[in-house]
Amino acid sequence: MQHVFKAFRFSAAAVAALAAAAALSGCGPGARIERLKADDRALSEASEKARAAQLAGRVDEARALYEDIVVARPSDPYARLQLGILLHDLAGDPYSAIGEYRAYLRLAPGSDKEEMVRERMRAARDQIARRASSGDAPDAASLPGSREQQRRISELEAELAESRSAAAAAFAERDRAKSEADRLQREILAKDRQLDVFQRQGVVSAPSGDLARAAEEAFARETATTAAAPEIAAAPRTYKVRRGDALWSIAQKAYGDASRMADIRAANRDVLGGSDRLVEGMILTLPPY
Repeated sequence: MQHVFKAFRFSAAAVAALAAAAALSGCGPGARIERLKADDRALSEASEKARAAQLAGRVDEARALYEDIVVARPSDPYARLQLGILLHDLAGDPYSAIGEYRAYLRLAPGSDKEEMVRERMRAARDQIARRASSGDAPDAASLPGSREQQRRISELEAELAESRSAAAAAFAERDRAKSEADRLQREILAKDRQLDVFQRQGVVSAPSGDLARAAEEAFARETATTAAAPEIAAAPRTYKVRRGDALWSIAQKAYGDASRMADIRAANRDVLGGSDRLVEGMILTLPPY
């Protein structure tokens, strides 16, 4: 009889394997088990459906529901006991039933149902012994590690592999998008710094790319409007700084020559304090031609 009882050792390992595979799966049975694991309401509904199926004699349906519950909540003694009773009384599977009874006793020591469960274990062992003495081999489909259990594990593993592949693709796309976003952000920051220098402190070095074109267009506009600004074209004695002005752009407006910014700087040392930074509203003295 010892070879028969070896089957019991596989029950916990099989349930653990199912639990591990189900926990990582994103769809199908895995998703159903995840809901049972996280949602007490879903667990209660599944328990009610299992009891209803059991009372109606739909053994396979009840067994599948109880097994899902046990995988999702392996430490739930009530679920282990209900599954054990179903396996023992209706499914004709005393082998797996003993494993569930033992799990119940381990999870609920000292329970008021302990003696009843132990009596059921004795009855299940007697049933196994009678089968063995009569030469009736155990039903392989009812044993832990059976073909049916292997089929369910394979199904979960396939779903797990599919979910992992989809997740890997999503992560790769996320990383690509993040890399592109980082590149654009660095480009924006660099242009923003260049624009700040361009607008507030004058051009330190020749601008390039879009900024160069913007500068050329700005020069063209300023040159075109010089005739419309006689007060600047005539080089007035003072100039009120406007938003976006720089010493070189004021020199270009006043003299048509951006290099005259040095003369403006020299004439306004006290105002500028040794810096080329301009503040809107600041009054500058413009040297004569």
